[in-house]
Amino acid sequence: AEDLLACFRTAADSDFGGQSHCSLKLTDTGTVLFSGNLSVALADRNMLQGEAGDGKAEGSEPSVKQRLAKWFEGERPRTAKGGFVAMASYPHKLEPNLDDFNTLTFRTKTDGRIYCVNLKTEALPLESVYQAVLMPKVAGEWEDIQIKASDFVLTHRGLVNVDKVLMNWRSVKTIGVSLMDREDGPFRLELESVNLERLDDVGGTDAL
Repeated sequence: AEDLLACFRTAADSDFGGQSHCSLKLTDTGTVLFSGNLSVALADRNMLQGEAGDGKAEGSEPSVKQRLAKWFEGERPRTAKGGFVAMASYPHKLEPNLDDFNTLTFRTKTDGRIYCVNLKTEALPLESVYQAVLMPKVAGEWEDIQIKASDFVLTHRGLVNVDKVLMNWRSVKTIGVSLMDREDGPFRLELESVNLERLDDVGGTDAL
């Protein structure tokens, strides 16, 4: 379980100017807990100016720009507002064989907030990702939530691509979960498992 957890990383708007924070850890029962606090507020401008130098002294913490550069494989995404937390696998750390499947089933217990499941495929530009809604029926109880390949839509910085570009299901390189519901306050999502299934009459990719 620890080895699997090491395949994932977290990000929050506090990495580039916001005040949200998050963590990912194993619970005593062996589930994965993604939790923290979401804030739509931005950090004080003076604080940002103090952090955002391009260089860093030896032995000091990385600057905001350097943390940004590490997040998306050496490229630097932009942010214009707070209210963002996410967990995602490192590229190619997970190598599932998706050929015979078209559905992800999340065994999860949440706080009732609406999360997004994010899939990034090869050749997608920076800040573009396929997203689907992870919507629990009730807060604080375990439930199985199915997300079909056809539920995913291509987005760029949260905006839906109106051309409805089909996803290459076989070229998925990262999977993750994010929260961007613009509601200040603590959040909590617990995962027991994510399973692959094949259902009838599911489209939505160019690999099915």
